Amino acid sequence: MTDDTRKWLDEVKARYEEATPGPWSAHIPSPAKSGVWIVGNGWSIAVCDTRTNGQCERDAAFIAAAREDIPRLVALVERLSAQRVQK
Repeated sequence: MTDDTRKWLDEVKARYEEATPGPWSAHIPSPAKSGVWIVGNGWSIAVCDTRTNGQCERDAAFIAAAREDIPRLVALVERLSAQRVQK
């Protein structure tokens, strides 16, 4: 792994370690409230505008999943890099 890649992965890890703990979820809280809410650890993290013909729901699902996906991807990159060095 190059020094630049290691630095970038360390920055990514720092961001997700400082973010609200997961898992996060995306849902519409009630008909009275607009938007799709991304919620983590009991806190509202973001709200997407639902006037986007379904794009909001897809974006919210991506954002919510990223809280678990990114740490797993970073761990995979680190594991594969370590295996490559060992060969």
